[in-house]
Amino acid sequence: MPLRIRDPFWKTVAPLFRYWRQWVLAVSGAVLSSACFGAGLGMVLPITYLLLQRKGDSEGLHGLIETYLMGSDQAWVREVGEWLAARVPVDPFHGFLVVMVVLLLFAVIGAGGRYIHAITIVRIVRRSIRRLETRMFRRLIQAPLPVLLQTGSHEMINRALSDIDALVEGFFTLFSKALEKILRGLVALILAFWFSWRLTLIALVGVPVIVLLLAVFARLVRRASHAMLRRREQKIERIHNVMKNIRLVKVQTAEGYERRRFSNTMRQLEVHETRLRKLPVISKPIIETLTMVGLMTVVSFVAWMIFRREMRLEAFMTTLTFLVAAGASLQNLMNMQQVLHRSSVSAGRLLEVLHVPIEPDDDAAQDRLVRHRESVRFEEVSYTYPSQEKPAITDIGFEVRIGSTLAVVGPNGSGKTTLLSMIPRLFEPDRGRVLIDGVDIARVTLRSLRRQIAVVPQESAIFSGTVAQNIAYGCSPLSHDRIVAAARMAGADDWIGKLVRGYETMLGHDGVQLSGGQIQRLAIARAIVRDPAILILDEATSHVDSESEQQINNALCRFCEGRTTFIIAHHLSTVVNADRIVVLDQGRLVDYGCHDELAKRCEIYDALTRTQFAAAREFVVKN
Repeated sequence: MPLRIRDPFWKTVAPLFRYWRQWVLAVSGAVLSSACFGAGLGMVLPITYLLLQRKGDSEGLHGLIETYLMGSDQAWVREVGEWLAARVPVDPFHGFLVVMVVLLLFAVIGAGGRYIHAITIVRIVRRSIRRLETRMFRRLIQAPLPVLLQTGSHEMINRALSDIDALVEGFFTLFSKALEKILRGLVALILAFWFSWRLTLIALVGVPVIVLLLAVFARLVRRASHAMLRRREQKIERIHNVMKNIRLVKVQTAEGYERRRFSNTMRQLEVHETRLRKLPVISKPIIETLTMVGLMTVVSFVAWMIFRREMRLEAFMTTLTFLVAAGASLQNLMNMQQVLHRSSVSAGRLLEVLHVPIEPDDDAAQDRLVRHRESVRFEEVSYTYPSQEKPAITDIGFEVRIGSTLAVVGPNGSGKTTLLSMIPRLFEPDRGRVLIDGVDIARVTLRSLRRQIAVVPQESAIFSGTVAQNIAYGCSPLSHDRIVAAARMAGADDWIGKLVRGYETMLGHDGVQLSGGQIQRLAIARAIVRDPAILILDEATSHVDSESEQQINNALCRFCEGRTTFIIAHHLSTVVNADRIVVLDQGRLVDYGCHDELAKRCEIYDALTRTQFAAAREFVVKN
């Protein structure tokens, strides 16, 4: 039966072990370092013996060998003692210098082992984190749009940043620090048992109590970590929202309001962070007190044995050194477990991201959609957002022939954007079908479908990169001539040529150095370069001046010839020139026809032409 791992942290640890060659090297370095550490601790015995020479004892290292090796019941130990006795100096000071040289040798070799272990762990962790971040990014960009809208992009981004940092800290704590401390503690404990098993057993009596306390504190740390991370997400979301809408904040003179909201969020975060930091502060003195009680018990027992002449002082000092070294390792592990528990919380949140569903991969069993050449038809399509009870659109059906232009109009919230989002399958209908040339698009590959579609949104996106890279976005690699031809057709070539580096000019985030008209022309050029069969326009001219609007409309008119075009209309001119118009209200299709027909029989359409479209026209004229 396969082993089931429940702790999320250990689930994220498992992929690290795919690099087994590096692990062999890392563990070898840790073992070498720990062995040298133990050997170095063993030098306490000869050092103590030489410094505490008694009258009547054999001088120097020979006396040590005779006492602890040559008097042993084991033949091989006696043979080792005889071999050493023939090679160590007789003079105590010379013997002390030999011990110092050996101790230095162990220190140098151990340092080399630690370096090998540490640098190899760094490589393993960084490679694993790179793979994990790549998987997370793939999940984020391939997750269905409804899932992203429901979860929230801010929370996802926060998990991809802060939680990754916490997980990395946990990995390094476990493999770079804890592994070495565990091995050193085991070596010290084994040597302590070898020197005095009775003394070691007494020292270990309190360990179960300490382990139980650590388990209790671990549960408290997990709860506090969850609360703290939630508050950190709120902080990041608050900053992101304010900076994204900083113009509105300033115009509305809402700086004070936002400062107060942020201050309140930070106070709540401070409460939870303080609570989390209190736990180690509380646990440490408790553990230290128990450790002190155990140490006093051991020392008292040893004193009794020394007074009864049942243990030599140097043996006690050596055993005590081993126990202190083992205890120090345990103390370090107790400090590290706080980090590991916080990492476990972050690991759980990251695993939630990795389990976010993604859009279906293109399957060989799916059909490839050939280039659109007949019609696009909606058949009784309905859709409800996951967080809503009321459908966004209900039982909508109509057909658009190739080369035609369809305008979709309706009051705000009537479902216009949701409806057209069905064409590139950003949303999947709850009921009904969308067919292109008679083929249900749910049965074709996403790639073959979306490569035929271009979208020019109302507020176009500009990515960090060159002008050419923004035009060719999603279609790279493209020839420079093709990029220039698309820009020229969109009416963007003239102003691009006036930039410092032309098409190689770097554009910052959101293209803040460009005007609204220039951004829209880049978006049109991006659509043109795709050579789509289906074009979706979320009224690209709703917020530009009249001159820019005319230029953009001219470019779009030339480009739309021979393509099936869907427009979310805000301007009366766009509606009038459309071949057919769909009127929506509260998610339902109210009427369908041309402008003259709808103006006579459809009250909602007539009201829109007198209010919404007129207001849009006035906005353009004023600007």
